[in-house]
This record gives sequence, structure tokens and C-alpha cells, in this order.
Amino acid sequence: MSMTNIGIDAIAYSVPEHQLPIKSLAEARGIAPEKLSLGLGLQSMAVCAPGETVDLLAAQSVVKLITENGIDPASIGKIYLGTESALDGSKPTMTYALNHVEAALDLEGSAVFKNTDVVDMTFACIAAFDAMLLCIDWIRSAPGQGRMAIVVGADIAKYDLLSSGEYTQGAGAVAVLLKEDPRIMVLGDTVGIGLKSELDFYKPLRSFNKLQALKDAATLLGVSVTESELQSKIDGAESDRSSSIAKNPTQLNVDADQMIWSIPGETLKISRTEPVFDGYFSNECYRARLEEALAHYAEQVSDWRVSDWSTWIFHQPYAYQGRRMAVRFWMDAVLKPLVELGDSAALNDMGLSELLGLSWSEVGGNADLEKVIAKSVAYKSFVLSVIAPGERASSQLGNLYTGSVLMSLLSVLADAHERGVILGGKTAGFFAYGSGSKGKVVAGRFVDGCEHAESAKRLFADLAARKEIDFSTYERWHA
Repeated sequence: MSMTNIGIDAIAYSVPEHQLPIKSLAEARGIAPEKLSLGLGLQSMAVCAPGETVDLLAAQSVVKLITENGIDPASIGKIYLGTESALDGSKPTMTYALNHVEAALDLEGSAVFKNTDVVDMTFACIAAFDAMLLCIDWIRSAPGQGRMAIVVGADIAKYDLLSSGEYTQGAGAVAVLLKEDPRIMVLGDTVGIGLKSELDFYKPLRSFNKLQALKDAATLLGVSVTESELQSKIDGAESDRSSSIAKNPTQLNVDADQMIWSIPGETLKISRTEPVFDGYFSNECYRARLEEALAHYAEQVSDWRVSDWSTWIFHQPYAYQGRRMAVRFWMDAVLKPLVELGDSAALNDMGLSELLGLSWSEVGGNADLEKVIAKSVAYKSFVLSVIAPGERASSQLGNLYTGSVLMSLLSVLADAHERGVILGGKTAGFFAYGSGSKGKVVAGRFVDGCEHAESAKRLFADLAARKEIDFSTYERWHA
């Protein structure tokens, strides 16, 4: 595993001020609370109040990163944002966020970012990770020049009320500073990738026929009107709009000053943040892409097994997603050699006597045995030491989409700080995923003292200090 001395130097975060206990949601929806807390690892979800927008969350994380680490804003060559909660179909959301950054740092009018490359990236939940690897390559291409970049993952994960994704919602932003000689983690040069175009989770641009929409509205209101009369109204609105533009071609925001029926064309297009998704299929895509990414990684790194990584850092649609899918990875890396050797002593010690006398072909593809293995003392012990530290923040926040895998890293750091664990010199593996679908795996080596990063010291205390809201407030804010 090759590693140049480039990686994550600092990390900061911003989360909404309010949270909804998952028990409140479960009881309101008629779900056994234990199913969500014990089954999925959910304790509470971050909820945005009106006015807490994705650009503001992104900006707050960048401001913390700059102020806590004494960074000169003019020294930042790139600021890349990964998000699937964009405010605009053209202008990058990061440019909106920079307005907040400049105001917070009293930099308005200073043009301090005039030479900074600012970009939004979108590939569902893996976009910030993609952005991080791109910025690492940019730094690596000019060794010794002191290049620095900031990458932000910021999202508001919002699902339809009463949907199967509702209890996984969350929000927040994580920003990382990337440079040479980092203080938190050195990132590896090798990247394993798995890609296949899928529709496991997506946010389509919905189209509605204008005439049919008006007919539906008339029916809803109990108004009797003919189709030709409705079409005449639409034609008149479009004509009025054309006349307005002809009189004042430079008028800005023309559409905002007109009825929606005046927008040209037969359809109305609506963009919604709530996704179309298939949870079970998405889980399968997640596992398949990571299996492919791990295989691709192994092709590039000789004599390597995934069990060589002492910490596994996952993208977490819900807190326990990583431990659920990692069973198979652990089986391939740890159990397969023992089964093939017929090591009965080791299998007995692991509490897996059920595997004695079986071939790997009988074990590896057996779903029932996989469930047994997932409940074994050996696998639970593995999860506790290797995966669980990265789950703690997700349990209290919910899904952060693009910020999730970075928050998992911060959770590992905060857990180590709280428990007095020394991470320096240990190797972690990132398991990143974005629906649509793509998986990536990369190794990182913790730097001595990384667990004492400022954000790691405060994370769990900040999460505990959030204000609790009731279920009716949550529903009102959701709307």
C-alpha cells in the first residue's frame, strides 16, 4: 500500500441545533422503538429548523475549520463541495455558502477567494469523497508547493413522511482541510472502484401536464369549467408573459413575477429533494459496488486482505448499515482461510462450530449461515472494536448523505479521544458509496495525536447539547 504524505490535516462540522428522538418518531408511526434503536442503531435525527439551509450548514463548517486552525483563507487553492441538496441548477451551492463565510469572517468585499477554484460535485452520497480524492491528486501533482484544499460534504437528507426512509433522515456538514504533512490522516494512493448504473435511489425532475393540473385543480375546488376554457387561460397567461418580456427584455426573474401557468410549454417541471428509492435494492447495490471496489483494490495491492485494516469507516445511510453488510467481507477475509484449512480449534474458539466439516462453497453462499455468523461472538467482537466507533455520531444524527463517511471518521476520532485510545500509526479503510451507483475504498494511516483534534474533543458534547423537539414540531418543519 503506497502512501505519499498527503491527507486530512483538520476537520470541522456543523449540525442543526435541534434533534428529534427516534423513539418519538417510532411511537407516532406505530413502529416498535427497539426495531430502530437496536436493529438499525438509531437514537435521534438531526432536524433543520426553518432557515437552516444546506449552504448555511456548509458555510458554518468551513468557518469553524478556518478559525479553529488559523487558516489564511487566501491560501486555499480549492474549495470543493459534495452535495445532493443543491440550491441551484447552474450556480454552485458552494458560491452561496461563500457569501456566508465571507460575512462570518468579516471578509466581504476583500476578494480573498478570487483565486480559489470553487466547484460543486454530485454523485449521491459519494460526491464529497470523490471531491476529496480529486483534491488529493491536485496536491500530489505539485509536491512541496504547499497546496491546500478544503472539501465539504453538506446535505439535508429529507424523505417523504410515512415513507420507509423517514426514520433515517438527518442533516449536517463536514469540512476537511487537505495538505501535505497532515495532522490527522495520511491517505493512500490506491483506490478501489466499483461502478454500475442503477436506479436504487434518485431524484427525478417530475413533469406535470399544465392542462391536466388545471383540470385537477378545478375538480378539487368544485368549479365547473370546460377544457377549452382552461386552455384559453393558459394561452392567455403565456401571451401576457411574452408581452412583458418584449416590453422589458432585461427584466430579471420574469418567471418569479408571473403565474406558473405562464411558463412556456405543455408541462410544469418540479424538482423535489425527497428521493425515489428502493431501500432493499439500494442495500444490495451498496454491497455489490463495495465488493467490486475491494476486488479492484486487491488487484492493485499484493498480499492484502481487508482484515489488515484496523478501523473500517463506512458511509452510513443508517448507523448499523456498515456492520450489516461487512459480515460478508469479514467472512471472506477471516473465516474463509480457517474453513479451507479445516481449523476446528479456531472455529470452536470463535463460537462457530456450525462450520466444522463444511467446505467454503457451502458456507460462503449460505444466507442462513451468514445470519448465524453475524450473531456470533467473534463477529460481534470484531464490530465492537473495528466498526462501532464510527457509528456513534450517525446514531445521533441520521444520514448526512455526502457528509456521512467524513462524519464516521470524526466519530472514530471522538470515540478515541473519549476512551483514551491511541490511533497513531494504525491503518483505516474507507468504504464510500453513492447511489446510482458507485463504491470506492481507500486506505488511510492515522497520524500521532489525531484523536486530540479540536472537533474530536467537542463532537459528542455538542450532539448531547442539541435542543429536543416534539413530533408535531418535526412534522410542521418538514412541510
